[in-house]
Amino acid sequence: MANTVGIRVDAEERKIWNRFKNATIRKYGKLHGAFSKEVMEAIKARLAVLEAEQHTPIPTTFSSFHRRLAAIFYTLPNDRSFNETFLEMMIENQAGGDKRTLTKYRRGLIIWEMIVRDGGSFRRGQEREWIKLAGEEK
Repeated sequence: MANTVGIRVDAEERKIWNRFKNATIRKYGKLHGAFSKEVMEAIKARLAVLEAEQHTPIPTTFSSFHRRLAAIFYTLPNDRSFNETFLEMMIENQAGGDKRTLTKYRRGLIIWEMIVRDGGSFRRGQEREWIKLAGEEK
């Protein structure tokens, strides 16, 4: 079952939106069923461009955030998957357990590929050189 997603567009963006809808109608002869397909194709194309041009630079100095990420990384099991609750416990032990902190560190772990989604759970990612350095720095 599909989910409904809504967006807001200003007057100038509305013109572009309508051009896109009209182009979809010209291509398929209809809007229903075809428009969401074309929107998703446009999103995928733009995402591919963003991901190709965007890379996170490797830190050369380490903040407490980087050191905590490294500490969390080294507490994660290397040989098995773990669930969200386990991950939150490891984050809480190193950085605190309020919602913003959990979100910040979970995102950091995912962005730096320190954890990888494995179905409905996670597994530890590859160790990177900077993680070793941040873990050693005091």
